[in-house]
Amino acid sequence: MRELYLDYNANTPLLPEVYDAMHPWLVEYFGNATATGPHASRIRKALEESRITVASFINANPDEIIFTSGATEANNMVLSGIFTDTQGNTRASEVLIGSTEHSSIERTAYALTQKGVTVNVAEANENGIITAEIVEKNCTARTELIAIMLANHNTGVIHDIPSMTAIAQQIGALFHCDAAQAAGRIDIDVKKLNTDYLSLSSQKMYGPSGIGALFIRNVRVIKPLLHGCGQEKGLRPGTLSIANIVGFAKACEIASTGLEFEMERIAKLREILLYGFATLDCPFTLLGSHNTGEQLPSTINISFHTLDAQKLGECLEEMNISAAICNNNHATCSFGHKKLQEQDYAKNCLRISLGRQSTRHDVEEFLSRLGQIFAQKKQELFL
Repeated sequence: MRELYLDYNANTPLLPEVYDAMHPWLVEYFGNATATGPHASRIRKALEESRITVASFINANPDEIIFTSGATEANNMVLSGIFTDTQGNTRASEVLIGSTEHSSIERTAYALTQKGVTVNVAEANENGIITAEIVEKNCTARTELIAIMLANHNTGVIHDIPSMTAIAQQIGALFHCDAAQAAGRIDIDVKKLNTDYLSLSSQKMYGPSGIGALFIRNVRVIKPLLHGCGQEKGLRPGTLSIANIVGFAKACEIASTGLEFEMERIAKLREILLYGFATLDCPFTLLGSHNTGEQLPSTINISFHTLDAQKLGECLEEMNISAAICNNNHATCSFGHKKLQEQDYAKNCLRISLGRQSTRHDVEEFLSRLGQIFAQKKQELFL
């Protein structure tokens, strides 16, 4: 039985073109960008060319791109760096985060409370969406930073970031946007978003793991988490992995081409999935938005009523299916709406996320295997 991979929100495979772009920098053009000689010169050239490509991908200026190990590090850099002064002390101020943020935002924010920072939370509505009105309601005169993700990793909802950044400007707050889950799935333009900071992860868009970027508008000052030899404007010291950076840039280049066509293809697969779920004779709730403009077509999160999600996960693994199960013990499940959590809808969920390699055959085979699971083990699965 062949494996069905339906967990592209968790990680994506390295595209062959990306591997080919990386290979020379792994075995032939080794060296250190801060050194001297032809090897170092070649690496510096590739580094800056890659920076231009990544910047172009989000319509930024090259000098606004800082390479990091991924969005988790970038998110930490922003939250910790904004509230820390030159002596390493943390200012007593306020940060507003969304209730559906990735744990690298949520946990970093709450870690700052130990140093006097107040954390306010903008609760998502019944569709898991945080609106500009919700953000405005939760801001105060002391709000220094607002952090809301562009697209949610569990439900796939897309937030109206431009409306939120307008509010941030009105009250004199900075705005950070985690775009890791949106990159390669929708167009990202930092000028239209008007955000001060934005984080990306290569691994979410068919590039290598361990590399990402932080966009800093006009190189706004933040304090570095680490200290070293001053790479990346002193904000992210350490020898740069040129192979990963070249691979990341190649992934950005590929993602920039044919995006609209690819999302239309994925949307058709989504419709097949939703129709298939409806034929399973099992009540479920679709989590997320029903408005196409507010939803990534690649992400479907459904809650089967009274389902034992842990047992379903075991059954899926037995059937050689990789998908995400969300339950009470799943730390990465951030639905952020209290009503859903109280009704247990957000506790027993199956998240399907589609990608470039997903086909109609994959989707139909998944529905067939899921139907077999429900038919054979329905009594065990449902409470």
